[in-house]
Amino acid sequence: MRQSIKLIHVLIGTAILVVVLPGCVEVKDSTKVSEGTQSSSPTGEGFKDKLSESEPIRVVTTTNILRDWVENVGGDRVQVYSIVPDAVDPHTFRPSPKEMKYLEQAHMVFLVGQNYEEHWLGSLSHNVVRGASKIVYLSESVELRPYSRRSGSIGGAETTASTYEVENSYENLEEYDPHFWHDPLRVVGAINRIAFELNGMTLTENSDFESQAESYIAKLEKLNRWIVSQVAKIPNERRVLITSHETMGYFAERYDFEIADSMMSGLSSAESVNPRQIAGIIDKIEEMEIETVFGEPQMSDKVANAVSGDTGVRFVYLNSESIGNAEGGVAADYIEMMKLNVKTIVNGLSR
Repeated sequence: MRQSIKLIHVLIGTAILVVVLPGCVEVKDSTKVSEGTQSSSPTGEGFKDKLSESEPIRVVTTTNILRDWVENVGGDRVQVYSIVPDAVDPHTFRPSPKEMKYLEQAHMVFLVGQNYEEHWLGSLSHNVVRGASKIVYLSESVELRPYSRRSGSIGGAETTASTYEVENSYENLEEYDPHFWHDPLRVVGAINRIAFELNGMTLTENSDFESQAESYIAKLEKLNRWIVSQVAKIPNERRVLITSHETMGYFAERYDFEIADSMMSGLSSAESVNPRQIAGIIDKIEEMEIETVFGEPQMSDKVANAVSGDTGVRFVYLNSESIGNAEGGVAADYIEMMKLNVKTIVNGLSR
């Protein structure tokens, strides 16, 4: 059943707190958007809280996945620029002066949050955006899952369940997975948030944002049904995902897969891998009788070739962080990206 738009007023404070944790982990962002607050540009010139119907809403997103969502909801009213190029790891990306200028001129900036943009969020917050209401963290509007690993035996190797917690001087902080877009039904929360924020930028309420969001949510629900029909082709005993980076947890949870990716975490492009680590990965692949590893376009070819040459394991590539080239072809948008990923997974695990 189609989910209706629920534009919930989200009260968010004005302080920005960047907490650097391992990987792409963060506590709930402390930057908040306060309703009725006049925002100002870094130059001190300021910009209007509300725009007339003739004025386009200038939006910057971090990844092109977010850009696609904003364009679907905003339609002709938005001009959207995504600053992280295709096949570039968002965790290690650094914006150029040109991209910082786009950020300065934007009426609104949509980010994933949850430390996804951890390496450069500090400079963005302090040097580019002084008005906190300019920044929107979409992960705040999604029910997130904590990082965890299930208990069980895979190919004779035991995996242990664990949920990591970080202690600081204020409170117990649990680590949450920001890669929610691999579950299209969780994306609904982000779409609702985008419609709400865009509507708040206009002088008169724009019903187009709501209707366009409703239309896109219907497409997401259709995508979910299609994925269910496709993964049904994979036998239950083969529904195990070995990935190079911990990005597929939401997909696994929604579509009943098991994640056994901890041994491959060293293949993330954000980390360097030494020969001893490669040897350990090779040993585990042989022990678990793994046939297919799902990598990312930004993953090191040198490491993949070394592992594949010694074990015969097949590496196939998913678009896990951005829309672009993957094993199944070139995706034009988020929905097509998801379909290509699913086809790649079905082909990889059905052989």
